[in-house]
Formats: sequence, structure tokens, C-alpha cells
Amino acid sequence: MDQWSGYKKPEIIADLDKLDSAPVECDGFVRLAAKVLFRHGQDFEVFKGSVHSRSGGYIPLHWWIESGGYIIDYRARLWMGDDAQHGLLDKETVGDLYTGSPVHFPLISDSLEVMLLLDF
Repeated sequence: MDQWSGYKKPEIIADLDKLDSAPVECDGFVRLAAKVLFRHGQDFEVFKGSVHSRSGGYIPLHWWIESGGYIIDYRARLWMGDDAQHGLLDKETVGDLYTGSPVHFPLISDSLEVMLLLDF
């Protein structure tokens, strides 16, 4: 079920999509995405666990965000290729691919956010 405020959804997706080119892996992406969701006042939980793709890929240690009936994962393709799920995903559709537990993940500072977005 879509629990995001309808008027904010396109804006949040646009802000998350901007992070896709950040030179970070899943843990760094989760930190950046959490900051975006926090700024939009959107509730979320960070998860650590494993993930599969429908094409047979597998990542034994992975980080993602769950929020309002969605899984936010922009880094599965980094390890499993272009056939893997990517972006803002309907949890009812892909939730069976993710196995993990919520973890405490403190928000990063504004200065660390800037550093994670730098392309060296």
C-alpha cells in the first residue's frame, strides 16, 4: 500500500534519482537517501541483509531502505547487473527478494553528505 503523501512522491523520487550517480556503494547510498527522506519528513527504516534478483543474482550483505510500502534500492545492479531491480520498488512486488532486519543508522552530517556526493 502506498503510504507516501501523494503530493510529495514525485519530488522525493526526483531527489532520490539525483543520488543514483553518486560514487557510493549500498551503505553510502542508504546514508544519502536517508537524508533525502528525512528532509521530506518521510518515515523510513534502514535494513541490512541479503538480496536476490529474479535473474538469479545474489548479494549476501546489502543495505536498503523501506518506507511507506516501498523498498528503496539503487545499488542492487552494482553487483547483480542491469537485470536486477532498481530504484523505488513496490514492496508487495519485490519484497520476497529481500531478507534482512532493520538497523539503527544515524543520519549523516551535512558536510559528510557533501563529501559522499563528490566525484573523485
